Amino acid sequence: MVLSAPSSDYVIVSVPVGAPVAPVITPSASRVPAPTLIKPDKNTVTSSLKPLITGLAKNDSIVHIFIDGVHNGKFKVANHVSGTANFVYTPFLELSRGRHRVSAIAEDLKGNKSSMSGSLDFNIEMPMPAPTLLRIWSGAQGTYDWPILTGVAKNDSRIKVYIDKKLAGEFMVKNHPSGTANFSFKPKSRLNAGRHYIFATATDKRGKVSSWSNIIYFGTVPAPIPQVSSISERNAAIADEAEKEVKESIPDGKGGRAVEGIKEESNPITAPVQSDEDEGKRDKEEIKEILDELKSTSTRKESSSGNATSSEEKGADKRLNLIIFLVFLVGVIAWIFWVNRELVKERNEQKKDEEEKRENKDEDNTPPGAGQF
Repeated sequence: MVLSAPSSDYVIVSVPVGAPVAPVITPSASRVPAPTLIKPDKNTVTSSLKPLITGLAKNDSIVHIFIDGVHNGKFKVANHVSGTANFVYTPFLELSRGRHRVSAIAEDLKGNKSSMSGSLDFNIEMPMPAPTLLRIWSGAQGTYDWPILTGVAKNDSRIKVYIDKKLAGEFMVKNHPSGTANFSFKPKSRLNAGRHYIFATATDKRGKVSSWSNIIYFGTVPAPIPQVSSISERNAAIADEAEKEVKESIPDGKGGRAVEGIKEESNPITAPVQSDEDEGKRDKEEIKEILDELKSTSTRKESSSGNATSSEEKGADKRLNLIIFLVFLVGVIAWIFWVNRELVKERNEQKKDEEEKRENKDEDNTPPGAGQF
């Protein structure tokens, strides 16, 4: 009597009872090696309803996966230089919780199939409780660019926090007598401006990972950059502005008001020279005009800068600005008087030189003997 094994690769030939000959196993002609399954096994701790199935198979093999005796799917392995490739397979349907058995068959390019591989038993446990995110705080500046996350999780949990699906940090919770621990988390660095989302997972001591926690969405804005300027810098800016306005206020003698300095002319001045009294009156009027302009400028600057400073800093700035302004104003007035005095002196000297030249010219033009009797 001949009995055929359920496998298509080997044929078991039996002889009548009592014969001294042992059974003979004849391998099939295909000689396709069966795959080797690695995970999951009885030591695997998982709560995933789609656990990863890993193993080894010959190059150019098509591996068929069977779960609990039912064909679950097939795939072609990626070749390796060694001739044996590893593979990873994920069930296309979720499995139920509890115990399961997985096995595999390899198929070559000609359609020959291997025997059934050794089977692995594994257990899908109840899931690890996911942490609960309670709130995300905006931080001291209210910009959410460096947020603080708070939440709760089961004791002995290792929490992994993800921001935009990237691991931002992990830590062990501090256990609580109630069995549920609270935690807080702050990223190591500031976040970029824009929209973000944050979630977390928990892992127990055996390595079982929970599902995602609830997701919190939030947006960040750039942190304001403090504009710090010293009192001396502000006063220097005010002094430069005042000096510029004083220069613009000096008449150029041609009806204009923008004179950067005094340029010496090569041609003699032929304009009529005003008296010292007229010059003094004009100087007083110009000084009064300058004072009015400087006063209005100072008032505008103090009012604009006062909105951004505290009341105490305003008082100190005003007093210091007033002192600097008065010192600068005295210097400007002294400079104006000196310039005008030099101008008057220069004009008088030029007038005197012109008169001497005219007298010398008249003497030269007098014919010899004129005036002699």
